[in-house]
Amino acid sequence: MNIEVLEALSSALRERADRGEKQIGWKLGFGSEQGKHLLGIHQPLVAGLFNVGKRSSGSVIDVSRFTRPMVEPELAAWIDHSCLPDASEEEIIGSVACVVPAIELADVSFAPEEAVSVVAGNIYQENWIAGDCTEHGWRNVKGLRVLVQAGDAFWEQSDPESMTGSLSEGLVQCHRVAHAVGRGLRAGDIVLLGSVIPPQEVVNGNFSVHLGTGEGVEVQFEGASR
Repeated sequence: MNIEVLEALSSALRERADRGEKQIGWKLGFGSEQGKHLLGIHQPLVAGLFNVGKRSSGSVIDVSRFTRPMVEPELAAWIDHSCLPDASEEEIIGSVACVVPAIELADVSFAPEEAVSVVAGNIYQENWIAGDCTEHGWRNVKGLRVLVQAGDAFWEQSDPESMTGSLSEGLVQCHRVAHAVGRGLRAGDIVLLGSVIPPQEVVNGNFSVHLGTGEGVEVQFEGASR
């Protein structure tokens, strides 16, 4: 783990805590091959999720104040219990209560050119929505269909890891980084595992993410430039 990136993450987390925000999870970013190549990294970056960013499915979000709002359809893991810092991959995966559809809203207010500044900015994170647990435990993502709709545009992703990289390896990376900065993964945390299609510029109207099994989340955007 790059010490400068860890220091940037620690500083970003302290800054949020000093503002009275409560950390309730983590997010992975730039885990795709393109994203890793762009920043010259070998594993996805990790940032914090906070209570102020949480929204419920069906919420209306005004993005007029954002510089460049981008939306990402994701899978997310709810954590059932914490693990020791040196836990095995099997133990870390076993700590997952469920894997659910999720939506993340980011504000790409500056160009992503190197990892330290991206992490210092908490990987552009603004808002997030995650589904409730309906199936328990770590989900087999091989062949899992993720259906994404933005207005009249539609995507079907039947191989989520083609974009995110290995979801289990990403969760292990999150666990290691979370412990390296002193907090770890805790019971009740949510971990956003990365976008299953390329991030999309926000347009006004409905944006939804559903799994082939029927679970879904959605959001209504307003205030976008188009």
